[in-house]
Amino acid sequence: MNTKVLFFLCITAFLSRLLLLFQDISLWWDSFVYLSMAKYLASAGTLGLWEHIRPPLLPFLLSVGELVGNAIFFNFVLQVLLSLGCCIFTFLIAKHHFSARAGIFAFILVSWSSIFFFLTSQAYTEILAVFFILLGYLLYLKKYFFSSGLSLGLAFLAKFPSGMFFLIFLLILFFTFRSHFFVPSLFLSAGFFLPLLPYFLLNFIFYGSIVLPFVEGNNVIHQVLGCNTLFKKSWWYYVEALWHAQPLLYLSVIGFFLSFKKLFKKLYSKQIIFKHLLASRNSKGEIDVRKIVAFAMRKNGILILSFVVPLVYFTALPCKDERYILFFLPFIALFAGEGIAWITQGIKKSFCGVAILILFVSILFAHADVHERAVLSKNSSEDQVAHLFSEEHFSGTLLTTHPRLATLHQGRVVTAYYPVYNNTLALQLLDTLLVLSQNNEHFIVYLDTCSGGMICPLWDAQCSAMNQEIFSFVKKNTKLIYQEETPRCTYLLGKSV
Repeated sequence: MNTKVLFFLCITAFLSRLLLLFQDISLWWDSFVYLSMAKYLASAGTLGLWEHIRPPLLPFLLSVGELVGNAIFFNFVLQVLLSLGCCIFTFLIAKHHFSARAGIFAFILVSWSSIFFFLTSQAYTEILAVFFILLGYLLYLKKYFFSSGLSLGLAFLAKFPSGMFFLIFLLILFFTFRSHFFVPSLFLSAGFFLPLLPYFLLNFIFYGSIVLPFVEGNNVIHQVLGCNTLFKKSWWYYVEALWHAQPLLYLSVIGFFLSFKKLFKKLYSKQIIFKHLLASRNSKGEIDVRKIVAFAMRKNGILILSFVVPLVYFTALPCKDERYILFFLPFIALFAGEGIAWITQGIKKSFCGVAILILFVSILFAHADVHERAVLSKNSSEDQVAHLFSEEHFSGTLLTTHPRLATLHQGRVVTAYYPVYNNTLALQLLDTLLVLSQNNEHFIVYLDTCSGGMICPLWDAQCSAMNQEIFSFVKKNTKLIYQEETPRCTYLLGKSV
């Protein structure tokens, strides 16, 4: 029965994702970055661009798609398969901790939560990272510690904050094995660092430091103008984001209550009182609270921490983004699935009807959300620029404030926005334009003040002045292919004459 239901859900999830191919969904900024990085790898550094603060696993995988000639479609297939894997792993974890019924509901809640479903259409790293996190979680439950660590290492290379799960698993190992902690922790650590060693070595070779991408990435995430200033979120943002992702996730409160109730029931049963409370007395005859905490951690600690730690970490970051909820979404879905299973336990004959109703509503909700996002993120000006740029078949140097053109360009790319746009980068962009012009080199320049790549910090007056000089230079010294100015945005595409 469970196998048939799981198979049905997988087929439904696969087909509903195929429908995304027939919707006009624009790729977001980071998607163009990772596709351009894949182009860089596939061309051995001659095409595309490279942002060293980005995790390398997704660009590495997408470089295969670049080599076969269609990285965008390859990414879509990859994201669909990874998302299905995430849903299946969520079901199996829920089945282990709770029940198959809870797993079925958790599968539905994850698969058709709005942001998770939408990101299937994007080249983002979150689904890839969550896939390896959940795989590592399952392998940990089966006590395959080396394989679990290896999976978490790959998750880290997909998205650096995934490393927190390695620390969570180490902590649970300590509470579980205590005096025998060394051997399983050694296997977990060996697996985790195995895929990281080549990455650290390459960092040292190219940048002179194994930690440079993490240090500079941390600096950038605190300086990004969009999420830190223009679209700054409140500290309770993720509570609201969960409602938008899937309102039924709020039923996780019931699942939490039931889980703690079961834990306390075990803890205070006659056997546990005798075995743990009396055995937990220290040399002075006092009850050792630490041993009771250790018992609680061994029972449900890994599941609770896998939800709480990512939530606290991303809440503490000043830069908040809806897609970050994917790191704790499967775990809160487990508790929500348990809550729904408890609510419906008295209607066994109607279980399939309830599941189908939730499935149907979730699918409609997810597709409506995708349509809304597609409409809101559509930018006809950017599309027009990309179309005109493709028609030029230009092969000289490209200076761009947006990564989209880097995916189309068959030549050298100079990014004017990376890592954070300010007066320093504005000056570098102007100097580069002057040098290329003086040397009579062929170049094409794209300036976009709308998408964030060329927006100056509000306190940086020098940057704004430099922008005016850049626009004046481009208008006077290039042949304009496209020009559009609105009250908020300016688009300029020009090539050397």
